[in-house]
Amino acid sequence: MGERDRMDFSLTEEIREFCRGDISRHKIPRYIEFTDSYPMTASGKIQKFKLREMAKQRLGLTT
Repeated sequence: MGERDRMDFSLTEEIREFCRGDISRHKIPRYIEFTDSYPMTASGKIQKFKLREMAKQRLGLTT
């Protein structure tokens, strides 16, 4: 496990712990992923449909 992986895991756990104190258990994110950039449109909006597609591929989910 690399240094960045340890930092990501630590931050992921910190985010979940923060959520446990503030929101219902079923609303706590199951998956947390860090990224350096987002798919954007020409006008600068995030392409959420592409984020969903990428997440489905990485997690092996089907529609």
